[in-house]
Amino acid sequence: MEWPLQVMLAMLHGAEAMGTIELNYAHMLRQHHEAVLARLAAAEDVTQMWAAQAELLRFDAAGSLRCWQETLDAWVHAGQDMLNRVASAADRNGGDPLLAAFLAMQSCMHSGFRPMDDLFNAPYSRPLDGGRAGPQPH
Repeated sequence: MEWPLQVMLAMLHGAEAMGTIELNYAHMLRQHHEAVLARLAAAEDVTQMWAAQAELLRFDAAGSLRCWQETLDAWVHAGQDMLNRVASAADRNGGDPLLAAFLAMQSCMHSGFRPMDDLFNAPYSRPLDGGRAGPQPH
């Protein structure tokens, strides 16, 4: 029971980190777009308008790239956290880390969607989990 909860905690920590990244990026974008809007309102000729537009495009492209990099870093960190938590739980219980990871993944994958559930209850998974995967599909 501990492994699925550890995996869920790691996923929730990752979701919080990604939400923070998105919120910070949206805040930064809003502030910058407000500043550009003020510059456009004060623009006296077309060249100033085009300069503001070009600067806005550069800022948006660079900010988008940074946001995606931070999001990818958060995903990687969440994955590492998940693996560390499962390994730690397996070590505390004296279990096999591969078995711990498999059981954690399996318990999270019971979705109520029969093809996915059948995949993780398939006969080929029996040797890995010692027959504890659940009822075999008929």
